[in-house]
Amino acid sequence: MKSAIQKSMAHLAIAAASFAVLAPGAQAAEQRFMTIGTGGVTGVYYAAGGAI
Repeated sequence: MKSAIQKSMAHLAIAAASFAVLAPGAQAAEQRFMTIGTGGVTGVYYAAGGAI
């Protein structure tokens, strides 16, 4: 029978292997840009748009 430490290490190894397999897919995600219309530089909504 495995000890608790051996079980924990086995779970950690499985989690690390899963992350290593799935992580490259997250990096390959397409990057999207969004434009927000905020008005002129001296307008009230320009600062709000910059904060977003």
